[in-house]
Amino acid sequence: PARDELLGRGVSTFLAKPLEPVEVLSAVGRACVGGQRSLLLVDDDRLIRLVLTRLFESNGFRVRTATSLDEAREAIAAAAPDVIVSDLKLRDQSGLELLRHVRDAGLETPFVMLSGSPDAESVIAAYRLRVFDFVVKSDDMQQLIGAVAGAVAPVD
Repeated sequence: PARDELLGRGVSTFLAKPLEPVEVLSAVGRACVGGQRSLLLVDDDRLIRLVLTRLFESNGFRVRTATSLDEAREAIAAAAPDVIVSDLKLRDQSGLELLRHVRDAGLETPFVMLSGSPDAESVIAAYRLRVFDFVVKSDDMQQLIGAVAGAVAPVD
């Protein structure tokens, strides 16, 4: 009886404190085959690529990066990733073009779009192309982590 009471209190405590997105992302990464899911990160900003690569690798992802639409297309053709995270604005190109390419190729790969300053037209276009989530870049990575965790979480 004392053991059951302690277990009951432990479960109640666990359920009362929701998991943080980074905890979910880490758990999803560990639960995958070999503990790794593949993520393609597309951004022309070197510092953003470095920071996000470290973030996702530390949470169990195998990360490949691309700086342009052409590089991203080549990476996808070589091995389709489990999830794609792309900046909306890539030099003189658009992440929407990449999303369109992915969907036109018949791939249902979860796609998370990033933007420092999204406009309503781009957000609407992304959702019409079945983007998984649209995340505004900020210092707080929780929304991005949550979006990627949701994109790769197994569906029951």
